[in-house]
Formats: sequence, structure tokens, C-alpha cells
Amino acid sequence: IWNQKSRNWLVPRFIAWKASIIISNSFATKTMLVKKFYIPGIKIRVLHNGVNIPLNFDYSYKCKKNSSIFRIGFLGRLDTPKGVHVIINAMRYLVNDNIKLVIAGNGVLEGLLKEQANDLENVFFIGRIKKPYSFLSSLDLLIVPSIREPLGNVCLEAGLCKIPVLAANVDGIPE
Repeated sequence: IWNQKSRNWLVPRFIAWKASIIISNSFATKTMLVKKFYIPGIKIRVLHNGVNIPLNFDYSYKCKKNSSIFRIGFLGRLDTPKGVHVIINAMRYLVNDNIKLVIAGNGVLEGLLKEQANDLENVFFIGRIKKPYSFLSSLDLLIVPSIREPLGNVCLEAGLCKIPVLAANVDGIPE
């Protein structure tokens, strides 16, 4: 729904007309369905996403960190709505050698973002990761600079790892 053009309202409206109930992952998405596609709010129920917790997850686990380096991280798809370009620009103002930005993920903007950060020695790209909780536990701060975000599961996952989150106040993130 987030990338659907308003002029292409026919398909979502038809599906909504046929459905007896529509499940949305956030109130922000429900609002978008009502305002953008004129789907009756009475048909929409909000069921927030959960996070997948590994069976052997250790809630007390904390990665041993080098106390002299403050690790800021981003975890997600490298695409325009995620706002990664914003944190790369922000890193230009952080002249402290002890602050590093680690970007985990891949996507259509990966090449452009690497080019944008090419002259920065405090920005690192590590690609797609297999163990997100290990990555999150290695951070001092997670940044979620999204421009559009239906819910923001990565915020929930960081909370599970007891990692503070600095996130944009957009769409479903405040939920």
C-alpha cells in the first residue's frame, strides 16, 4: 500500500469490497488505506507484527565491545524510503574518530550509497547479515532514519537486544 499510486485505486478498492475483514500491521497503514484508497475503516483491524525470536535467544547476551569506539548501526533494505542517505550525510559532521557507522543490508541503492560514503573513513558496509540479533547486540545505538515505515520491526528487535534506538517519527514507528 505504501508504494501504490493513488491513481491505481481500483484493485485495492475491489479487494477491500470483496473482503469481510482487512488486517493491517499498524494504525499508520490503516490510516493510509482509509485516506488514500477510501477503504472503510470499519473493515480494517490492526494486528501489529511480532518479531521472530530464536529458540536459543539469550536475553542477557551482550557482545564484548571496544569501549573506545561508539558503534552506530543501520539494519535494513538499502532503498529510498529507508533514509540511509540521511545518516551518511550526518556522518560528515561527526569528526570524532571514535564514532563508526556500520550499515548492514543490501538493496537497489547500495552502489549509490557506497559512492556517497566513499570519502568517509567512519562508514562501513557489511552487506546482508544472517544473524541480525548478533549484529544488533554489537551496537551502541541503532538508527532508523526512515522516510516511510509501516511499522519498523527492526526497532522491536533492537529493543529485544536492549539496544537504544534513534528513529524518525514517521508513520508506524511511534507505534
